[in-house]
Amino acid sequence: MLGLLNLSKIGRRLARVDRHLFQTLAVRIGAGSLSDAVAECKRNEQGPLPELTRKEVEDQRMAQATTWAERLGIDPDYASTVLYGVISKSCRTQMNFLYRHFNDQKFGKEDDAEAVWRFYRDELLRLTKAVAPHYDESYAREFFGTKIYLRFEKGELGRLIADLEDHQLALDLGCATGIKSVMLSESFKQVVGYDISPDMIAKAKARLEKENGNGKRVIFEVADLEEGIPQNDASVSLVLMNLGTGSDIRNINKLLAETQRVLSPGGVFLFSFYNADSLLAKLGFLP
Repeated sequence: MLGLLNLSKIGRRLARVDRHLFQTLAVRIGAGSLSDAVAECKRNEQGPLPELTRKEVEDQRMAQATTWAERLGIDPDYASTVLYGVISKSCRTQMNFLYRHFNDQKFGKEDDAEAVWRFYRDELLRLTKAVAPHYDESYAREFFGTKIYLRFEKGELGRLIADLEDHQLALDLGCATGIKSVMLSESFKQVVGYDISPDMIAKAKARLEKENGNGKRVIFEVADLEEGIPQNDASVSLVLMNLGTGSDIRNINKLLAETQRVLSPGGVFLFSFYNADSLLAKLGFLP
C-alpha cells in the first residue's frame, strides 16, 4: 500500500481526515452544538445562572480519554491537553449561549450593561466556589498555556523584586488560594492577599494553617477591587495582579489610579491580562 502513495496523495487524505475532525468539533462546540444543548438543559433545570463546570464529570471524561488514547497509540498527555481545551471551549460556548438568552430575564429599570455585568460577577463567584476545593491540585497542571505563562511570569516578577530597594509590604490582588502570596512572603516582611471570592480566601487561610516559617507574614481578606484597594497612601512596595486577573476588572483605570495611590516612592506593580489574539488562547489552551 505504501508503494502506491506519495506526498500528494497522503496530503489529500490528511485534508479529508482534518475536515472530519473539524466537523466533529462543530458538533461538540460549534453554533447549535451539543454544548448549546447542555447550556439549555442546565438553564431549564437550574435557572438563569447554572453551574457551568462539573468537576466530577470532567474528571471522568479526562480519565476516559486517557484510556482511549493509550489503546489507540496516542500520547495520553497530549490527548488530555486536547480534551481539556475542548471542555474549556465548551464552557465558553455555554456562557455565550446563556448570554444570548440573557435578555429573556427581567432586570427592572437597570440598563442591560449593568445587568450583564452582574451576571458575569455572579457567575465568577459561582465558578470560584466550584473550583476552590481542587484549585491547587488541578488548575496549573491541566492547562498547557498556564504552565508556560507561570514560568514566564515568575521570571518577570523575580526581576522586579530583585531591583526593589523596599521590601516592606506587597499586595496580591485577586490572590485566589494564595499561592503567589506565600511565594511573595519569602521576599517581603508583610504580604496582603485580596480576593472577591470568600471561598478562595477560605482556602487561602486554610493554606496558612499548614504553612511554616513565612506563613505568619501573610494576611488574606475578602475585598471587591472595583471599589478600591483598602490600603493607606504610599504604603506598598509591590502590587501584583497575576495570571490574567486584570482582564476581570471592569474599571481598570480606577484600579490603576488606586495602585498609584498606594505605591510608595520607588514601588512597582505587575498586572497581567489575557491576550485574546494569542495562539494559545485561540487553540483553547488557556483557562
